[in-house]
Amino acid sequence: VGSHSYTGVIDMLNPATNKMEEYPFQGAFTVAPPTVSVSATKMNVVYAGIDNPIAIGGGVGGEISATATGATLSRTGNGTYNLRVNGNPSEVVVHVSSQGSSLGSMKFRVKELPKPTAKIDNVGADGKVTKGSLLAANMVRAEMKDFDFEGVKYDVVGYTVKYRTKAGTTKEEKVTGSKFNETLKSVFGSANVGDIYVFTAIRVKGNDNKEKVLDTQIAVEIK
Repeated sequence: VGSHSYTGVIDMLNPATNKMEEYPFQGAFTVAPPTVSVSATKMNVVYAGIDNPIAIGGGVGGEISATATGATLSRTGNGTYNLRVNGNPSEVVVHVSSQGSSLGSMKFRVKELPKPTAKIDNVGADGKVTKGSLLAANMVRAEMKDFDFEGVKYDVVGYTVKYRTKAGTTKEEKVTGSKFNETLKSVFGSANVGDIYVFTAIRVKGNDNKEKVLDTQIAVEIK
């Protein structure tokens, strides 16, 4: 495996002089190892807004060049790249060549980052929490579950809390940012056992800088 050179001499009779003459020659060739490529054709997916790790191997002697249409490729190591989607294309194409010859291309579907899960610290799986623990949590957080890409982060940028007052009327408080505002702190501070608060219309912003509204809400009951 690798690049190799060869040399030799051809002896030929020159009919003009009737003498043997030498004609030296040289050349080079490359031996590539056997390669195989296996891919799941329904899962050729990259995500917008983050660096997608891409591995590219093969070529003549392992010497390859890679470019992308609709995305930027940056080399991170020997045969490894980060691919970042440009704009909002539905797909990107990676083109691979070796020593000026095309080795082919691969299409990737572009998907938005999946939405995170909203969480309030100290709230149990049953949705119950003491008012002291709720006040200590002080915010709504967003976390990614079962998503293997490193560095993906969402920030909560706003939400609405709906609750019923002691007079029996329903009220709601709109919050900007992730932390409880002073109104919510006052409401939670005077809560009684059994009071229920629903955090809904939770808005988040992630690495792709797009604001999204989560499909789920959080129901909290004071215990």
